[in-house]
Amino acid sequence: MRKRILLVDSTDTLYAPLCAGVLRCMLRQKGWEDVEVRSCGVMATDGRLLSDQVRWVAGEMGIDLTQTTAHRVTRELTDWADLIIPQTEAVRRGMRQYMNKDMTKIGKPMNVEGEFDRSLSALREIRAEIIAYCER
Repeated sequence: MRKRILLVDSTDTLYAPLCAGVLRCMLRQKGWEDVEVRSCGVMATDGRLLSDQVRWVAGEMGIDLTQTTAHRVTRELTDWADLIIPQTEAVRRGMRQYMNKDMTKIGKPMNVEGEFDRSLSALREIRAEIIAYCER
């Protein structure tokens, strides 16, 4: 049975798409082809491209995010997901309005911070935190 994971951050331009790419890569390496991963943002602007720095840091792991664009969270997406992983507790609280069901399918927040520093070194640190989170 196919499992569906939805990663949610505030804008869907940094954490969630990077985490989705890392998680897809890790799942592929383990041979787990039956898991689908998507990302979205509570305040995302649909169609917005990721920054060059985010695409570069993902590319260092062989993850191609060049065509990835932001998606705003919707009830359809939350209904689609079997597990929802928010970036922070604040994002988790913001999800309430998009949930048709109870909040039990929302997992523990990633708690990855540093939203305003988008330097390559900061993004590499964020990537390392995401990898550690996904390994758990």
